[in-house]
Amino acid sequence: MLIRYIKIVFFYILKILGVLRLGRYLNRHALIILCYHGVSIHDEHRFLPALFVSPKTFARRMHHLSNDYVVLPLEKALLKGGFSGNDGQYRVVITFDDGFFNFASQAVPILDQYRFPATVYLTTYYVEHQLPIPNLMADYVFKRIGGASKTLKPGDGLTGSSDNVTALEAFLKKIGKMHAQEKDLALRRLLEAVDISYEELAYDRSFNLMNTTEVRRLSLRGFDFQLHTHRHRNVIDNREALEGEIEENKRKIVELTGKIPQHFAFPSGRWDVDALPRLSQCGVISAVTMDQGLNYAEADHLCLRRIFDSENNHQMEFEWKLSGIKEILYSMLGRLRR
Repeated sequence: MLIRYIKIVFFYILKILGVLRLGRYLNRHALIILCYHGVSIHDEHRFLPALFVSPKTFARRMHHLSNDYVVLPLEKALLKGGFSGNDGQYRVVITFDDGFFNFASQAVPILDQYRFPATVYLTTYYVEHQLPIPNLMADYVFKRIGGASKTLKPGDGLTGSSDNVTALEAFLKKIGKMHAQEKDLALRRLLEAVDISYEELAYDRSFNLMNTTEVRRLSLRGFDFQLHTHRHRNVIDNREALEGEIEENKRKIVELTGKIPQHFAFPSGRWDVDALPRLSQCGVISAVTMDQGLNYAEADHLCLRRIFDSENNHQMEFEWKLSGIKEILYSMLGRLRR
Protein backbone atom coordinates (compact mmCIF):
# COMPACT_ATOMS: atom_id res chain seq x y z
CA MET A 1 0.00 0.00 0.00
CA LEU A 2 2.82 2.41 0.91
CA ILE A 3 4.69 1.64 -2.31
CA ARG A 4 1.58 2.35 -4.37
CA TYR A 5 0.99 5.61 -2.53
CA ILE A 6 4.56 6.69 -3.26
CA LYS A 7 4.09 5.76 -6.92
CA ILE A 8 0.90 7.83 -7.20
CA VAL A 9 2.59 10.83 -5.58
CA PHE A 10 5.47 10.39 -8.03
CA PHE A 11 3.08 10.39 -10.99
CA TYR A 12 1.39 13.51 -9.62
CA ILE A 13 4.75 15.29 -9.37
CA LEU A 14 5.52 14.29 -12.96
CA LYS A 15 2.18 15.78 -14.00
CA ILE A 16 2.93 19.07 -12.23
CA LEU A 17 6.35 19.20 -13.91
CA GLY A 18 4.77 18.70 -17.33
CA VAL A 19 6.35 15.29 -17.95
CA LEU A 20 3.02 13.60 -18.72
CA ARG A 21 2.14 16.32 -21.21
CA LEU A 22 5.57 15.88 -22.82
CA GLY A 23 4.90 12.14 -23.06
CA ARG A 24 1.58 12.77 -24.79
CA TYR A 25 3.30 15.06 -27.28
CA LEU A 26 6.09 12.56 -28.04
CA ASN A 27 3.42 9.87 -28.53
CA ARG A 28 1.16 12.07 -30.65
CA HIS A 29 1.41 9.59 -33.54
CA ALA A 30 0.21 6.71 -31.36
CA LEU A 31 -3.32 5.35 -31.07
CA ILE A 32 -4.68 4.59 -27.60
CA ILE A 33 -7.34 1.89 -27.30
CA LEU A 34 -9.02 1.82 -23.90
CA CYS A 35 -10.54 -1.39 -22.59
CA TYR A 36 -13.46 -1.61 -20.17
CA HIS A 37 -15.81 -4.42 -19.21
CA GLY A 38 -18.57 -3.01 -17.04
CA VAL A 39 -19.77 0.07 -15.16
CA SER A 40 -21.36 -0.84 -11.83
CA ILE A 41 -25.07 -0.67 -11.24
CA HIS A 42 -24.58 -1.19 -7.49
CA ASP A 43 -21.42 -2.34 -5.70
CA GLU A 44 -19.91 -4.68 -8.31
CA HIS A 45 -16.76 -2.51 -8.48
CA ARG A 46 -16.14 -3.10 -4.77
CA PHE A 47 -15.94 -6.86 -5.09
CA LEU A 48 -14.85 -7.24 -8.73
CA PRO A 49 -12.72 -4.11 -9.22
CA ALA A 50 -10.73 -5.63 -12.08
CA LEU A 51 -13.88 -5.93 -14.22
CA PHE A 52 -16.12 -3.08 -13.08
CA VAL A 53 -15.61 0.64 -12.59
CA SER A 54 -17.99 2.82 -10.65
CA PRO A 55 -20.04 5.38 -12.62
CA LYS A 56 -18.11 8.09 -10.75
CA THR A 57 -14.75 6.70 -11.88
CA PHE A 58 -15.92 6.21 -15.46
CA ALA A 59 -17.30 9.76 -15.61
CA ARG A 60 -14.00 11.12 -14.32
CA ARG A 61 -12.09 9.20 -17.00
CA MET A 62 -14.34 10.51 -19.75
CA HIS A 63 -14.03 14.07 -18.45
CA HIS A 64 -10.23 13.74 -18.61
CA LEU A 65 -10.43 12.51 -22.19
CA SER A 66 -12.66 15.43 -23.14
CA ASN A 67 -9.95 17.89 -22.13
CA ASP A 68 -6.96 16.50 -24.02
CA TYR A 69 -8.01 13.81 -26.50
CA VAL A 70 -10.19 13.22 -29.53
CA VAL A 71 -12.23 10.03 -29.22
CA LEU A 72 -12.63 8.26 -32.55
CA PRO A 73 -14.79 5.39 -33.78
CA LEU A 74 -12.71 2.23 -34.14
CA GLU A 75 -13.07 2.03 -37.92
CA LYS A 76 -11.90 5.60 -38.46
CA ALA A 77 -9.05 5.26 -35.97
CA LEU A 78 -7.60 2.25 -37.77
CA LEU A 79 -7.33 4.17 -41.03
CA LYS A 80 -3.95 5.73 -41.70
CA GLY A 81 -5.20 9.12 -40.55
CA GLY A 82 -6.00 7.71 -37.13
CA PHE A 83 -2.29 7.45 -36.35
CA SER A 84 -1.20 10.78 -37.83
CA GLY A 85 -1.62 13.16 -34.91
CA ASN A 86 -0.43 16.03 -37.10
CA ASP A 87 -3.23 18.31 -35.94
CA GLY A 88 -2.04 18.18 -32.33
CA GLN A 89 -4.90 15.93 -31.19
CA TYR A 90 -4.26 12.74 -29.27
CA ARG A 91 -6.37 9.84 -30.48
CA VAL A 92 -8.33 7.41 -28.34
CA VAL A 93 -10.76 4.57 -29.02
CA ILE A 94 -13.09 3.41 -26.23
CA THR A 95 -13.91 -0.31 -26.20
CA PHE A 96 -16.06 -2.51 -23.96
CA ASP A 97 -15.73 -6.28 -23.87
CA ASP A 98 -18.65 -8.74 -23.57
CA GLY A 99 -21.65 -6.40 -23.86
CA PHE A 100 -23.02 -6.14 -20.34
CA PHE A 101 -26.43 -4.57 -19.74
CA ASN A 102 -24.67 -1.94 -17.66
CA PHE A 103 -23.08 -0.62 -20.84
CA ALA A 104 -26.56 0.47 -21.93
CA SER A 105 -27.79 1.58 -18.51
CA GLN A 106 -24.64 3.14 -16.99
CA ALA A 107 -21.95 3.79 -19.60
CA VAL A 108 -24.05 5.13 -22.49
CA PRO A 109 -25.52 8.12 -20.57
CA ILE A 110 -21.97 9.20 -19.65
CA LEU A 111 -20.68 8.64 -23.19
CA ASP A 112 -23.65 10.65 -24.50
CA GLN A 113 -22.72 13.54 -22.23
CA TYR A 114 -19.43 13.89 -24.12
CA ARG A 115 -20.75 12.60 -27.47
CA PHE A 116 -18.14 9.84 -27.42
CA PRO A 117 -18.42 6.81 -29.72
CA ALA A 118 -17.61 3.35 -28.40
CA THR A 119 -17.13 -0.18 -29.68
CA VAL A 120 -18.62 -3.19 -27.90
CA TYR A 121 -16.97 -6.54 -28.55
CA LEU A 122 -20.11 -8.61 -28.11
CA THR A 123 -20.28 -12.25 -27.08
CA THR A 124 -23.75 -13.33 -28.19
CA TYR A 125 -24.71 -16.53 -26.34
CA TYR A 126 -25.99 -14.71 -23.24
CA VAL A 127 -27.58 -12.01 -25.38
CA GLU A 128 -30.00 -14.71 -26.50
CA HIS A 129 -30.13 -16.52 -23.15
CA GLN A 130 -31.11 -13.70 -20.82
CA LEU A 131 -29.65 -15.15 -17.63
CA PRO A 132 -26.92 -13.85 -15.30
CA ILE A 133 -23.39 -14.92 -16.26
CA PRO A 134 -23.04 -17.72 -13.69
CA ASN A 135 -19.28 -17.70 -13.11
CA LEU A 136 -19.29 -13.91 -12.71
CA MET A 137 -22.21 -13.82 -10.28
CA ALA A 138 -20.71 -16.67 -8.29
CA ASP A 139 -17.36 -14.85 -8.10
CA TYR A 140 -19.14 -11.73 -6.87
CA VAL A 141 -21.09 -13.71 -4.25
CA PHE A 142 -18.04 -15.44 -2.80
CA LYS A 143 -16.14 -12.17 -2.60
CA ARG A 144 -19.12 -10.38 -1.06
CA ILE A 145 -19.65 -12.89 1.70
CA GLY A 146 -15.89 -12.88 2.33
CA GLY A 147 -15.30 -13.84 5.92
CA ALA A 148 -18.97 -13.57 6.81
CA SER A 149 -20.52 -16.40 8.74
CA LYS A 150 -22.19 -17.96 5.71
CA THR A 151 -21.97 -21.71 5.52
CA LEU A 152 -22.65 -23.97 2.58
CA LYS A 153 -25.57 -26.31 3.09
CA PRO A 154 -25.88 -30.00 2.29
CA GLY A 155 -26.92 -30.62 -1.30
CA ASP A 156 -25.08 -27.69 -2.86
CA GLY A 157 -22.27 -29.95 -3.98
CA LEU A 158 -19.62 -27.72 -2.42
CA THR A 159 -19.89 -28.67 1.24
CA GLY A 160 -16.48 -29.34 2.67
CA SER A 161 -14.68 -26.62 0.72
CA SER A 162 -12.15 -25.07 3.05
CA ASP A 163 -12.51 -21.48 1.84
CA ASN A 164 -14.35 -19.29 -0.63
CA VAL A 165 -11.67 -19.56 -3.31
CA THR A 166 -11.80 -23.35 -3.18
CA ALA A 167 -15.60 -23.28 -3.18
CA LEU A 168 -15.67 -20.99 -6.22
CA GLU A 169 -13.26 -23.25 -8.09
CA ALA A 170 -15.41 -26.25 -7.22
CA PHE A 171 -18.54 -24.48 -8.45
CA LEU A 172 -16.95 -23.43 -11.75
CA LYS A 173 -15.72 -26.97 -12.31
CA LYS A 174 -19.17 -28.32 -11.51
CA ILE A 175 -20.97 -26.13 -14.06
CA GLY A 176 -18.25 -26.24 -16.72
CA LYS A 177 -20.07 -28.24 -19.41
CA MET A 178 -23.65 -27.53 -18.41
CA HIS A 179 -26.15 -25.74 -20.65
CA ALA A 180 -27.29 -22.23 -19.73
CA GLN A 181 -30.46 -23.30 -17.89
CA GLU A 182 -28.58 -25.98 -15.93
CA LYS A 183 -25.94 -23.46 -14.92
CA ASP A 184 -28.63 -21.05 -13.79
CA LEU A 185 -30.26 -23.74 -11.67
CA ALA A 186 -26.89 -24.55 -10.07
CA LEU A 187 -26.38 -20.84 -9.41
CA ARG A 188 -29.77 -20.59 -7.70
CA ARG A 189 -28.86 -23.52 -5.45
CA LEU A 190 -25.53 -21.94 -4.62
CA LEU A 191 -27.15 -18.64 -3.60
CA GLU A 192 -29.71 -20.49 -1.52
CA ALA A 193 -26.84 -22.27 0.24
CA VAL A 194 -25.33 -18.95 1.34
CA ASP A 195 -28.69 -17.33 2.16
CA ILE A 196 -28.65 -14.79 -0.68
CA SER A 197 -31.74 -14.12 -2.78
CA TYR A 198 -31.22 -14.98 -6.44
CA GLU A 199 -34.20 -12.83 -7.45
CA GLU A 200 -32.89 -9.79 -5.57
CA LEU A 201 -29.40 -10.14 -7.04
CA ALA A 202 -30.63 -10.77 -10.58
CA TYR A 203 -33.35 -8.10 -10.61
CA ASP A 204 -31.19 -5.23 -11.88
CA ARG A 205 -29.36 -7.42 -14.42
CA SER A 206 -25.96 -6.46 -13.00
CA PHE A 207 -24.46 -9.67 -14.41
CA ASN A 208 -26.52 -9.94 -17.59
CA LEU A 209 -25.55 -8.99 -21.10
CA MET A 210 -27.72 -6.65 -23.15
CA ASN A 211 -30.72 -8.26 -24.78
CA THR A 212 -31.46 -8.26 -28.51
CA THR A 213 -33.66 -5.16 -28.32
CA GLU A 214 -31.00 -3.15 -26.50
CA VAL A 215 -28.28 -4.15 -28.97
CA ARG A 216 -30.48 -3.19 -31.92
CA ARG A 217 -31.40 0.15 -30.36
CA LEU A 218 -27.81 1.11 -29.58
CA SER A 219 -26.63 -0.02 -33.00
CA LEU A 220 -29.18 2.29 -34.60
CA ARG A 221 -27.82 5.09 -32.43
CA GLY A 222 -24.35 4.54 -33.87
CA PHE A 223 -22.66 2.38 -31.26
CA ASP A 224 -20.40 -0.22 -32.84
CA PHE A 225 -20.77 -3.97 -32.19
CA GLN A 226 -17.93 -6.30 -33.09
CA LEU A 227 -16.75 -9.90 -32.62
CA HIS A 228 -15.88 -11.60 -29.34
CA THR A 229 -16.90 -15.23 -30.16
CA HIS A 230 -20.37 -16.59 -29.52
CA ARG A 231 -19.61 -18.34 -26.22
CA HIS A 232 -16.57 -16.33 -25.03
CA ARG A 233 -14.16 -19.16 -25.92
CA ASN A 234 -10.50 -18.21 -25.79
CA VAL A 235 -8.42 -19.17 -28.81
CA ILE A 236 -5.72 -21.04 -26.86
CA ASP A 237 -7.92 -23.65 -25.16
CA ASN A 238 -10.46 -23.89 -28.00
CA ARG A 239 -8.38 -23.85 -31.17
CA GLU A 240 -10.60 -26.26 -33.06
CA ALA A 241 -13.70 -24.17 -32.32
CA LEU A 242 -12.34 -20.75 -33.36
CA GLU A 243 -13.78 -20.50 -36.87
CA GLY A 244 -17.17 -21.84 -35.82
CA GLU A 245 -17.35 -19.50 -32.83
CA ILE A 246 -16.52 -16.47 -34.96
CA GLU A 247 -18.95 -17.39 -37.73
CA GLU A 248 -21.81 -17.91 -35.28
CA ASN A 249 -20.92 -14.70 -33.47
CA LYS A 250 -20.82 -12.84 -36.79
CA ARG A 251 -24.17 -14.25 -37.90
CA LYS A 252 -25.88 -13.17 -34.68
CA ILE A 253 -24.43 -9.65 -34.83
CA VAL A 254 -25.51 -9.26 -38.46
CA GLU A 255 -29.04 -10.34 -37.45
CA LEU A 256 -29.08 -7.74 -34.68
CA THR A 257 -27.39 -4.80 -36.37
CA GLY A 258 -27.59 -5.39 -40.13
CA LYS A 259 -23.83 -4.72 -40.28
CA ILE A 260 -21.00 -7.19 -40.95
CA PRO A 261 -18.49 -7.13 -38.06
CA GLN A 262 -14.83 -7.26 -39.07
CA HIS A 263 -13.06 -6.49 -35.82
CA PHE A 264 -12.32 -8.94 -33.01
CA ALA A 265 -11.32 -8.96 -29.35
CA PHE A 266 -9.55 -12.03 -28.01
CA PRO A 267 -11.70 -13.50 -25.18
CA SER A 268 -9.88 -13.27 -21.84
CA GLY A 269 -7.05 -11.58 -23.74
CA ARG A 270 -5.49 -14.94 -24.57
CA TRP A 271 -3.90 -15.20 -28.01
CA ASP A 272 -0.90 -16.40 -29.98
CA VAL A 273 0.49 -15.78 -33.45
CA ASP A 274 -0.95 -19.05 -34.77
CA ALA A 275 -4.44 -17.58 -34.46
CA LEU A 276 -3.75 -14.51 -36.61
CA PRO A 277 -3.93 -16.09 -40.11
CA ARG A 278 -7.06 -17.95 -39.05
CA LEU A 279 -8.66 -14.65 -38.06
CA SER A 280 -7.82 -13.24 -41.50
CA GLN A 281 -9.49 -16.24 -43.13
CA CYS A 282 -12.63 -15.42 -41.13
CA GLY A 283 -12.69 -11.90 -42.57
CA VAL A 284 -11.26 -10.21 -39.46
CA ILE A 285 -9.23 -7.10 -40.29
CA SER A 286 -8.26 -6.05 -36.76
CA ALA A 287 -8.02 -7.74 -33.37
CA VAL A 288 -7.34 -6.31 -29.91
CA THR A 289 -5.51 -8.08 -27.12
CA MET A 290 -5.13 -7.38 -23.42
CA ASP A 291 -1.44 -6.61 -23.92
CA GLN A 292 -0.85 -3.21 -22.34
CA GLY A 293 0.40 -0.26 -24.31
CA LEU A 294 -0.05 2.20 -27.18
CA ASN A 295 -0.20 1.44 -30.90
CA TYR A 296 1.98 3.01 -33.54
CA ALA A 297 1.62 3.19 -37.32
CA GLU A 298 3.66 0.01 -37.84
CA ALA A 299 1.50 -2.03 -35.44
CA ASP A 300 0.04 -5.32 -36.68
CA HIS A 301 -3.71 -4.69 -36.74
CA LEU A 302 -4.38 -8.31 -35.74
CA CYS A 303 -2.70 -7.94 -32.33
CA LEU A 304 -3.33 -4.38 -31.21
CA ARG A 305 -2.57 -3.33 -27.66
CA ARG A 306 -5.00 -1.75 -25.25
CA ILE A 307 -4.88 0.12 -21.96
CA PHE A 308 -6.98 -1.87 -19.51
CA ASP A 309 -8.78 0.42 -17.09
CA SER A 310 -10.51 -0.68 -13.90
CA GLU A 311 -11.52 0.50 -10.45
CA ASN A 312 -8.09 -0.69 -9.28
CA ASN A 313 -6.46 2.17 -11.20
CA HIS A 314 -6.02 5.50 -9.46
CA GLN A 315 -6.68 8.52 -11.68
CA MET A 316 -2.96 9.33 -11.74
CA GLU A 317 -2.15 5.76 -12.83
CA PHE A 318 -4.70 6.17 -15.62
CA GLU A 319 -3.12 9.43 -16.78
CA TRP A 320 0.37 7.90 -16.56
CA LYS A 321 -0.67 5.05 -18.85
CA LEU A 322 -2.22 7.44 -21.37
CA SER A 323 0.94 9.54 -21.51
CA GLY A 324 3.00 6.70 -22.95
CA ILE A 325 6.03 7.61 -20.82
CA LYS A 326 6.55 3.91 -20.09
CA GLU A 327 6.82 3.16 -23.83
CA ILE A 328 9.34 5.99 -24.25
CA LEU A 329 11.50 4.67 -21.41
CA TYR A 330 11.43 1.11 -22.81
CA SER A 331 12.39 2.44 -26.24
CA MET A 332 15.32 4.37 -24.77
CA LEU A 333 16.52 1.33 -22.81
CA GLY A 334 16.28 -0.79 -25.95
CA ARG A 335 18.48 1.63 -27.86
CA LEU A 336 21.05 1.74 -25.06
CA ARG A 337 21.37 -2.05 -25.11
CA ARG A 338 22.15 -2.19 -28.82
